[in-house]
Amino acid sequence: MHEVGIISSLVKTIEKMVQEEGMTEVQRVVLEVGELSGIVPEYMEKCWPAATYRTFMEKTTLEMHVVPGIVKCRDCGCFLMRLAMIWYVLYVNLRIWRSCREMT
Repeated sequence: MHEVGIISSLVKTIEKMVQEEGMTEVQRVVLEVGELSGIVPEYMEKCWPAATYRTFMEKTTLEMHVVPGIVKCRDCGCFLMRLAMIWYVLYVNLRIWRSCREMT
């Protein structure tokens, strides 16, 4: 669960920025996480209270946005969303099908 380390580093970075800018509070942190990043947003949200406990960010809320994963087919150039990408990896890269268009 590398999300703990990511959240911990995020909190430290924000604390440093707040000190440098002379701010006194942070109301909300908005974080965009790529769908294909390997990060589990729910774990990040669960780690947040522990990472901000007894800091000036204890009342700061975390808002997560998941950015969809999109890949481009090497054969035909079309763009695929995550579910289609799984098919692409399994079939096109293994050369079971010549092109992602054959999936339909």
